[in-house]
Amino acid sequence: MPLGTAGTFYASMEFRVIETDPSTNEGHHPLRCTTDSYHYKLAAAGQGQPDHWRIHWHPSGRSRVSWAHVHRPPDLGQHWPTGRMTLENAVGWCIESGAPLTCDADEAVARLSLNEAPHILHRTWS
Repeated sequence: MPLGTAGTFYASMEFRVIETDPSTNEGHHPLRCTTDSYHYKLAAAGQGQPDHWRIHWHPSGRSRVSWAHVHRPPDLGQHWPTGRMTLENAVGWCIESGAPLTCDADEAVARLSLNEAPHILHRTWS
């Protein structure tokens, strides 16, 4: 997704739909999604410029690093450990990096929090 002078946002996620006990969630749903890996990146707007950041978690594959981490300049090869991140976290980082908005920043953050809340409430990791 092009974000003007902030750069271009890329996002991919691998997930599975799994069965769950309906009594464990407020909607009494028999299924839920679980994330197996994610890759988020804010590429710089200019040609030849390094990415602003890359956020990864790929516990089974791609590299020897299986924990959640971020890559940031000047050494994008360095793996800086993080907790697991949500898509909403990555979008929030885009906003902090200057992505254009159709509302004010406070409203954007409130919308992200509202969208992220069910995930935080029902996730199986801390």
